[in-house]
Amino acid sequence: MAGIELPSDATGVSATSTRDDSAVPQIPDKSFTEKVAGIPGALYQAATGEGIPVEFPDVPEATDMGGDAPGFIEGMIPNLKILMARDDYGKAEIMQNAFKDDERWGGAFTDKYGNPMIVWNGNPYYVNKPGFSGQDFGTFVGEIVKFLPATKLVGGAKTLFGTVARGIGAYGTTETAGQALEAYMTPETTKAKDRTAGEVAEEIGIATGIGVGADVVLPPALKAVGKGVKAAGTGVEAAVGKQLFPRFGQAVQDSPYPLTQGQRTSPLPDRRAGPTPKTTPQLEEEDVLRRAAGTDSVASQLLRGFDEQQLDMIRNDAQALQTEFGSGRPTTDLSQVDVPGVAAEEAQAIAQREAARLKGEAGAAYTDVRNAPVPPMFTREGLTGSINDALNAVSKDLGITPRELINMPILAREMQYLKKLAKVAENPRFKDQPLALIHGYQKSLNRSIGTAPPGSPEALALGKIKAVIDDAVFNGIERGIIYGDQAVLDQLKNATQLYRDYAGLVGKGKGGDTAERASNKILEQLTSSNYTPRQVANALFGHNKFAPNQSVPLVIDKLKASLPEESYNEIVGLLKDAILEKAFSGAGKSGVTRKNIVNNYNDVFVRNKAIINKLFTPDEVARVSKFREDVLPTVWAEEKLNPSNTGYTLLSAMTRSGLMNFARGIPIVGSDIVQGVEGMSQRRQALDIIRQYVARTNQPLLSSAIQAPVRPVATEEVSQSQSSPALQSLLQSLPASERDKIIQQGAQ
Repeated sequence: MAGIELPSDATGVSATSTRDDSAVPQIPDKSFTEKVAGIPGALYQAATGEGIPVEFPDVPEATDMGGDAPGFIEGMIPNLKILMARDDYGKAEIMQNAFKDDERWGGAFTDKYGNPMIVWNGNPYYVNKPGFSGQDFGTFVGEIVKFLPATKLVGGAKTLFGTVARGIGAYGTTETAGQALEAYMTPETTKAKDRTAGEVAEEIGIATGIGVGADVVLPPALKAVGKGVKAAGTGVEAAVGKQLFPRFGQAVQDSPYPLTQGQRTSPLPDRRAGPTPKTTPQLEEEDVLRRAAGTDSVASQLLRGFDEQQLDMIRNDAQALQTEFGSGRPTTDLSQVDVPGVAAEEAQAIAQREAARLKGEAGAAYTDVRNAPVPPMFTREGLTGSINDALNAVSKDLGITPRELINMPILAREMQYLKKLAKVAENPRFKDQPLALIHGYQKSLNRSIGTAPPGSPEALALGKIKAVIDDAVFNGIERGIIYGDQAVLDQLKNATQLYRDYAGLVGKGKGGDTAERASNKILEQLTSSNYTPRQVANALFGHNKFAPNQSVPLVIDKLKASLPEESYNEIVGLLKDAILEKAFSGAGKSGVTRKNIVNNYNDVFVRNKAIINKLFTPDEVARVSKFREDVLPTVWAEEKLNPSNTGYTLLSAMTRSGLMNFARGIPIVGSDIVQGVEGMSQRRQALDIIRQYVARTNQPLLSSAIQAPVRPVATEEVSQSQSSPALQSLLQSLPASERDKIIQQGAQ
């Protein structure tokens, strides 16, 4: 029989066909006498778990599912069967037969030592962990129930001979019937044992002997115990497990950051399955130690200190990424309060400086052209053609009628002037005009546009006229409508390009569609002192979450076309500073946190690819993505597993009132002693949670994201007698009195 295939949401576990058979304990053949003699040692070993290896010590037992367990009704019959089965593989088979069609069932497995395991609701559990546990107690109860009639019968004997006689018959019959029942409930396990009739008879004989011996030697109050614990002395060889179930592989989370036990061994907190990610008992224990008011203060401080050091490492790497990818300015690093606002302010200063430079250089170049001994000339044909194109752009392209011009006095005046000029230019005696005439009209037209209501149809029409005239000036030499001395023409080309760059930078370029007009508006805000840095930041990056104007890619293109490379790179670096701050800090209120880094990635780098791809290289995006993956296992430290806080409040109240431990109410024991024992236990638990070491090759723990890819993954400590550098540092940060308590506790 093989374990059924894992469901798609059973993250963190896998079934593999590979197995280290050398790791599976092999039980040598023993004689009947040796088996009987070895029963006391086997009982001790089974009760204490001593010498029994387990591959995943952090994985809980199936009896510790808590609220995740099947309901009472659906689990009633399987639980009764499990109670009556001695063999742990048989128990796993019963569970599989009962729940194999349930979507919560993830399969039955074994670890490398042959210990049976199951996966339920995406979480792994041992069927029966070594040592006396809840599962063993259930088996003990089942044995009592099975042998109860025989115990009563044998207990009625008056003599030693009668006890032995009745015991042989009653216990032998009960054992035979019990094995037959278990074979019926667990056919695959029974088949895997492949026992001969003689071996079965031998096992029944041993069990019967134990039962009779218990009746003869033990006092009446312990008779039932003797019947029950004998089950611990019998069982299937661990090697049989590989015939029944596939090998279980637990996915331990990898991260360059030190992780708690729960973070290492739990599925990643993936919210795609619902609003609350699945938790594990280990994570819940850590959450209580971290947040419950009744937790021992030293244990809580130890775990919270570990959390802080972990977060400091993450923040250092986040800052290193921003420093490397962004501008590197201290005024916009992640520790600042308003990174987007400061980045916008500094980008404004650069853009305004460059706009002033371009305007000044363009004006000086045009002045030189106008003052040239032989100034450039504009042909009569070019002038009349440009005038007609401008008039048609208003009357035909925009469809503005003479009736509408009554309400557009500025536009009516400009069109009247152009019509008059066109009529004059139609005269064959009209000569070519100096370019200065067209430049003069451009300035006049700019003043007219400035007096028209912004955004009105009149302003739009005036803009159409200006676009036609500007195109004639900008491209007049190529079109053959501007001519003159070649040196002057070259100077005119330079002046024209400077003005074109200036116009594009300040948002006066073409605005044919909504996106173009929106980008021009942002450029106007960026280059004008009439807008505050906060207005610019909101347009570029959004108010709280990263929600930029979708015309930002056009803004970036226009900046690249208008600015020198050095100035463009400065502005891009500032934009990246602000974007990374949005990615790592969210709205900026909580600063750089694990949740912000993980949750904001899609909003910033996935949903805004058009913007991100303009600013970040593919390698930079990949490294930010890898950083998010490294941080993901640590998010559990910020995941409040009881959002309403009710659970913590009740737990604290019950702890303080003594309801959590009945021993508090016993005068001989006393509340102080119980509290001290609980505190030491919680401190040991906290030490176990964070006890791990970080292997280093040639250098100490790195805190730079540039070096993070080569940082070794944090792994579980091999020897508990050694402390990790992170743990040592954490202990040193505690008060001396508290540090001494923890060291003493760890030594016990």
